Amino acid sequence: MINKNKGYLFVEVIACICILFSLLLTITPILHQISIEEMMLKQRRTILSALDDALTKTILDTDKESKYPIKKQRDILNIEVFFSFEKKTNLIKGCAKWTNDKNNTERYCLYGIQSSE
Repeated sequence: MINKNKGYLFVEVIACICILFSLLLTITPILHQISIEEMMLKQRRTILSALDDALTKTILDTDKESKYPIKKQRDILNIEVFFSFEKKTNLIKGCAKWTNDKNNTERYCLYGIQSSE
């Protein structure tokens, strides 16, 4: 009787290996995509923080008669980021533009109020 069950066990082991291999092939690309998105979010968060700092510095350091637009370039996390600042009435518009890991151009803008003093 034992000899009859050996073939059945072999088929079960092969089926389990196929299921595990299928799961592995499904999960690996998903984990890779998650790590890429995580890196892009880290870059975006760092660049927007730098934009906020640069906008605050621009508002505090420049007087009302400064010449706009102001353009700057910085290297953040080995990414070339272009900052631009424009004046719109009493608002200062600061934008950051860069190319992300997927070779898409991202652009985010923040606004700050220049005091009337």
